[in-house]
Amino acid sequence: MLCEGDPDFSDIAAFRQINVSYHGDRAFYRNLSAIAPICKKHGVKVGINFCCQEPYMDELELIAKQAALFNAELLLLAYKPVKMPINGPSQTEILVKAFELASRYKINTAVDSACARKCHA
Repeated sequence: MLCEGDPDFSDIAAFRQINVSYHGDRAFYRNLSAIAPICKKHGVKVGINFCCQEPYMDELELIAKQAALFNAELLLLAYKPVKMPINGPSQTEILVKAFELASRYKINTAVDSACARKCHA
């Protein structure tokens, strides 16, 4: 986590955007609350990575509200397990949800290329 006292903190301005990832724990809120004001001060955008898998989906609305609160982009990532079955919404459902959240919360949303049907890796 970046802090104002870090020796190389001035380098933060080299970034166009810094994303905080949600992994189902409350540390996310603490990290987002800490980094967002620092980024704003230095003209760096903030984003939120959200992997669309169970059991995280119950938290998506709350995460979207946080994105609106901090003027952060919400990146919805399709869950792509290597050997396990997919446990979450389909790529099409994620794309539809991104449009819904953008409209409802007036936030920038993005999806990974799997949801945009550009990558089938």
